[in-house]
Amino acid sequence: MAFLLECLEDLDTQFWYHGGKLNLVEGDPVEVFRKISKHFAIDKVCFDQDCEPIWLERDNAVKNFCGTHRIEVEESIGATLWDPLKIIDANGGSPPLTYAQFCHVTKGIGLPEKPVPDVDFTDVQFVELESCEDLLTDLTVFPNIPTPQMLGIEKEGEMEKIYKGGERGALK
Repeated sequence: MAFLLECLEDLDTQFWYHGGKLNLVEGDPVEVFRKISKHFAIDKVCFDQDCEPIWLERDNAVKNFCGTHRIEVEESIGATLWDPLKIIDANGGSPPLTYAQFCHVTKGIGLPEKPVPDVDFTDVQFVELESCEDLLTDLTVFPNIPTPQMLGIEKEGEMEKIYKGGERGALK
């Protein structure tokens, strides 16, 4: 969990350099977007594909909401080297069950796509949710990146971390 929160801190810092802030809102994504769209124009929603079946319903609900509200959706593959759906398709419709099978499938697909270049924030218009008082009474907005404890996750002891979360650190 700490790794993911560090990734969010890094993203927030990158937004800060461009005059923005990462807004973290708790709740059902469709309800959150519905409430925000009453106060701000939402032109585009971008998110990473989550290949876990448990999140498919959530992601489809967000895409459906965006489709009915003329909001562009960009779903990208960022957490895996290959598109999981391409792997499954290339393996005859089911996921590879062994590492050897996975290697065989990826060899047939070829190398993963190159990473995309840095985002150009020139035309991005950041909004300040804090500027809309009635919206804040309707939503649970974290003032900063939450700690695991703020999310109800207690540490089970100190572990030595191998990797720190965040794109900027990973690119060093």
